[in-house]
Amino acid sequence: MIHLREHLPEDFTALRSIFNDPDVIKYVSKNYCFSDDQLKKMISPDEEVKNIKQFSAIYNECMVGSCMYKFNNEMNFYEIGYAVLKEHRGKGLALKITKSLIEKIKSDDCVKELYAKVALDNVNSVRVLIKLGAKKDREVNYDGSIELIYRIF
Repeated sequence: MIHLREHLPEDFTALRSIFNDPDVIKYVSKNYCFSDDQLKKMISPDEEVKNIKQFSAIYNECMVGSCMYKFNNEMNFYEIGYAVLKEHRGKGLALKITKSLIEKIKSDDCVKELYAKVALDNVNSVRVLIKLGAKKDREVNYDGSIELIYRIF
């Protein structure tokens, strides 16, 4: 079972591994590595990132990934994001993390609809979303690349 909790200072090294991994950042930040200051803001959010609800995903007492949800002002919907540490990929944890995140979000009365925005070539995330029962809503040109929008609920 996956447990989600707010990021803690001891998560810093794992967060650095996730958000400086080329296989993650090509989808999360268009190949831009996160600075140590940005990672510290994930752990201790300031006003700039307070609207992003971020969590560490814990499995067997080990941090295996990170996930979040936020209101996307440009697209006018709540969206999710998730990433798994490289050494824990291929074990079905992205699906478990995402299921746990969705359960947590359902308790947030502000969220009436939930979406995921995923790069066209991110086949692993598309598979996760389909397994969750998400339905493809549309394709959009987002920052110069085609993104798929999936409606989760």
